[in-house]
Amino acid sequence: MLRAALVALLAAAAGLAAAAAPAGAVTITCDPGQYLVFQGTPEVEHLRAHNLPRKTSGYAPRCLVAEAIASDVQRGIQDGDRPRTLSVHGARWGAGTWRCRYPEGRAECNRKGKPRRRVTMDLVG
Repeated sequence: MLRAALVALLAAAAGLAAAAAPAGAVTITCDPGQYLVFQGTPEVEHLRAHNLPRKTSGYAPRCLVAEAIASDVQRGIQDGDRPRTLSVHGARWGAGTWRCRYPEGRAECNRKGKPRRRVTMDLVG
């Protein structure tokens, strides 16, 4: 009797957990310059973080990670190079290695693995 009640309780809890899972990827629009100072060209606009965790390494918010990636992209372009891979981190957090590509007027950086995580931005100038 007790065993049947425990099995029913666990089945109900598993059903609630499945229902509470997110339905799709979360896209956050970030305000460039909220955490970091961007200087020079190209200017970064329409910065978006797709499916990043709420806190990277339990510390860094999504937009801080996105701005760190955008800053590395901007610095690389200013140095005359378009970086293909970026290792993104701060003093208390690490976001791993990202691969970037540069379609016309944009930059898109992806992190290998699942779930698919990416940061996109428009480059102006």
